[in-house]
Amino acid sequence: MRLQKFLRDQGTGSLRKCDQLVQQGLVRVNGLAVSSPTCILKTGDIIEYGKSRLIFGTDAADKRHYYFLFNKPAGVLCAHSDNFGRKLIFDFLPSGIIRPLFFAGRLDYNSCGLMAISSDGNFINHLTHPAYAATREYLVETRDAVNVEQLKKIAKGVIIEGIKYSPFVYEKLAEHKLKIILNEGKKREIRILIKQIKNQVTRLQRIRMGGFLLGNLAEGRYRELKPAFVKEILKSGGKPHR
Repeated sequence: MRLQKFLRDQGTGSLRKCDQLVQQGLVRVNGLAVSSPTCILKTGDIIEYGKSRLIFGTDAADKRHYYFLFNKPAGVLCAHSDNFGRKLIFDFLPSGIIRPLFFAGRLDYNSCGLMAISSDGNFINHLTHPAYAATREYLVETRDAVNVEQLKKIAKGVIIEGIKYSPFVYEKLAEHKLKIILNEGKKREIRILIKQIKNQVTRLQRIRMGGFLLGNLAEGRYRELKPAFVKEILKSGGKPHR
């Protein structure tokens, strides 16, 4: 297997990003920095990048992918480490996983709800790359009553501080509560959109990512998915499943 493909399959990023990591000398094979993303890995090769250290093809367990749905609580950080000692999403997962884990659908520190965490880079890419059009659904509570007329205007798409936000679907559930469906997930997008209509988000919860639903998964808990089930969902075109 080529090094770039191996890195991509670990969830490191696209082939282009993996090429760049190798070309920048950030990846080592058997202790030596390599410059060719297309170098062929052999059984027993040790690949190191960042804090990850993997042995290629020697153990069947190394080849197993992990798939988790996680209900992130507010006050938990989407990161692998934190200088301030805050609780991380990975703190809630089982110990002993030998493959590096990556997440799809970053939620900010004060938001909660559904995330996907996996060692399968293709799965993460499917949930995050715009080409797959995996929509995301949120419940949003606001400080003030929602002004539907203002919301209707920005729901057609809007440019805020030079950044273009795509059209979105919304449903007013109560005076201070909305359901919003996004086609993309820019950083703090919903908070920025609500601020644009002179209001403020007081609670933000994601309840769906593509074909995966939060359902009755308790806050701070995870559900491990079987690879066959993940494959079925992705093949179904993202139809919602609990």
